[in-house]
Amino acid sequence: MSSPTQEVNPSSLPPRIWDPPLDPQDRKSPRPQTPPPPSNRPPQEPPAAPEFVPGSPTPSYIAEVLLPPAITPKIEVKLLILDLNGTLGYRKRSNQTMNPRPYLGSFADYVTHWKSGLETMVWSSAKPHNVDKMVKRCFGRRKLRAVWARDTLGLNTDDYNRKVQTVKDLKIVWKGLENHNFSASNTILLDDSSIKAHMQPYNHVVLKEYDEVLCAQDQCARSTESVDNDSLDQTLLAVIGILHEAVRYDNVGSWIRSGGLWAGLRDISALPPGTASAGNGERAPAFAQQDVKVDNMIAESVEHSAESTLGNNIWYQDPDVLQTWITRGIAALKEFKIPIRP
Repeated sequence: MSSPTQEVNPSSLPPRIWDPPLDPQDRKSPRPQTPPPPSNRPPQEPPAAPEFVPGSPTPSYIAEVLLPPAITPKIEVKLLILDLNGTLGYRKRSNQTMNPRPYLGSFADYVTHWKSGLETMVWSSAKPHNVDKMVKRCFGRRKLRAVWARDTLGLNTDDYNRKVQTVKDLKIVWKGLENHNFSASNTILLDDSSIKAHMQPYNHVVLKEYDEVLCAQDQCARSTESVDNDSLDQTLLAVIGILHEAVRYDNVGSWIRSGGLWAGLRDISALPPGTASAGNGERAPAFAQQDVKVDNMIAESVEHSAESTLGNNIWYQDPDVLQTWITRGIAALKEFKIPIRP
């Protein structure tokens, strides 16, 4: 079990800069939204997107996450970056309705709680008007550090208006929030897509996509007269457990790289060099001094490749690991006196 989390003085936290509901003109973004100018011509389909070519983590990033993680005597603030659709809920294409993932209310209370040691923001590849609707549905009037949408991903006009593979390069966030010294040592990205995080793979906590099938199963379970909470998706309870543990370390990127997501239940040192999983679906590459060649699993990854090629190599696919984090998440909610609401 993780040690009790030490209290964080709220005066030591960076100021939050967004208070919902968000007016579009008040969006805090590293660059302004630049929609194409109006035209009287009929809309035309943009040309097909070029083939996506993934990049590689930088040498400086690798050097930072290779440092050994250590528990700090006092909780240091971490930046938590949240995806929306597929992570916190399922958005129906037919009517754009956001269906929250089970325990989202408790999760939202936890990640915005002043004792959590987290500064929480949203970063979604959806367009701003859709992001605002989903944020309101997921967080209500809870305060967030920032809300970023598709207009912050550096896309050109064609890519902004068509379905393309997007990447969440955390350097954009670190630069946009440069006054607060966020880096690979204190940033966690929660997203259901492995490829979006491939530039900083060891700051990524991947989770099973909350899709139409999972959503339908939960709705069916809720429709019964006596709902068995164990039959509902409990991923967000597990994530709370992970976050409650991760904030105790001075370098979360290093903690994830060294197998922290396995909750001490898998000895990754026993695996062959270059194949030890950090628990996020990516294999930990073997680096020698300045050799920063990235393992082929990162360079060749595509959407959901981890689920299809790595077998039982993601933290949530191991039943014992998943249940351990769920138990710790429930304990963390009780510690903060947050109601457990499925």
